[in-house]
Amino acid sequence: MAEIFAFSSADGQTATAPQCRVASFPRPDGIPDEVWNAVESVRAMRRVRGVRYCEIPVPESAADYGIGVSLSCSADGGRDDAGYARPTQGWIMVMYRHDVPRTWRSHWRCVAYADLPAVPADHDTTSARYWNDLRRYVAPPSCIGLNGTVTIRRDTTFPSSDDDPGAVTDLGHADDGVGCELRVSWTPLDDTGHGPNAGDQIRLWACFLKSMSATEEEPFR
Repeated sequence: MAEIFAFSSADGQTATAPQCRVASFPRPDGIPDEVWNAVESVRAMRRVRGVRYCEIPVPESAADYGIGVSLSCSADGGRDDAGYARPTQGWIMVMYRHDVPRTWRSHWRCVAYADLPAVPADHDTTSARYWNDLRRYVAPPSCIGLNGTVTIRRDTTFPSSDDDPGAVTDLGHADDGVGCELRVSWTPLDDTGHGPNAGDQIRLWACFLKSMSATEEEPFR
C-alpha cells in the first residue's frame, strides 16, 4: 500500500491521497474488501495533535498487504516533573495475510516499535513499569494478544561535557537518565464484520507515544 497516504504538516488533519484528495484514490485491482476498508479508515483517521506522521513501507516478507506509519512527537523543550525528556518516536505496521498464521489467530496483526524518552537514574525504570503504561492503551476492546519485549537502555556520551571536546583520551560518561525501547505486536479486533479499523490502531499507538512525552498526570487519549 505504498505511497497512498500524504500526511500534511498541520495538526488535527486526516490522511489524504496524493494531491490532497480525501479518500478518492482509485482502488487497485485484487485488493480484498477488508484491506481497502482499512486503507479508508486510515484516510479518515483523526490525528493526534503534536504527533508527526509519515508513511513507511511494509516488508513484502511480513504480509500480503500492510499499512506502515512512522510517528514522532513534537519536541517542546525541557522535561516534565517526572524527568521525562519530551520527544518520543516509533512506528506501527497494520498487516494482513491471506492465510491465518498460528501466532496471529487472525488475518490481521499489528507490529509496533517505540523509542521512549530518558528518565533520571533514580526514577522507576523497570521493564514492568513501561509494560503497564503500554497496557493502558493496547488492550481490549480494541485489541488482544499483546506480546513483545522491553529494553532498558543507558547511553554514554563522548566526550564528557566538562572536558575538552578535542581530547582523545576522554572515557565518556553515562547520561543522567536511561531510555527504553518497546517492540510489540497484537491482534486488532473487528467489531463490524468488515475488518478491523486500522486508523484506530494507528491512533492508539500515537496516543501511547504522546502520553510518554506529555506532562499530563492522566494518560493522554
